[in-house]
Amino acid sequence: MGSGPERVMAYIDRYNDAVRSGSWDQYLDGLADSVQMEFVGEQTGPYDGRYAIGDAYKANPSNDTISVIDLSTEGSIDIVRFSWDRGGSGLMRITWTPDDRVAHVIMETT
Repeated sequence: MGSGPERVMAYIDRYNDAVRSGSWDQYLDGLADSVQMEFVGEQTGPYDGRYAIGDAYKANPSNDTISVIDLSTEGSIDIVRFSWDRGGSGLMRITWTPDDRVAHVIMETT
C-alpha cells in the first residue's frame, strides 16, 4: 500500500464499510494480530489484539461513519483529524506494521 494517505483511506473505508454492513471481518483483516486500540476520554477499551477488538465491535457495533478532515505523518505515525458523520470530531494516531497493517490506534474524540 505504501503512503500515509493511501493506507489511511483504505483503513477508513474498511471501517465505514463495516459500520454500514455490520460485518467486521474485512476491517479486522487490516489489523495486525497484536494490534492495540485505545480510546482517550471514552468509557471503553483499551483493547489488545485483533480478536479482542473484533469481539468489542461485534458486541457493541459502531453506528457512525468517519470522514477525514486532515492527514499528516510524523515519523511512522499517521495523524488523522476526522469528523463523525453524525456530528462531532476527533483525532486518530495510527502506527503501522511493515506490511501496512494497523499496529496501534489511539482515538480521541474532541
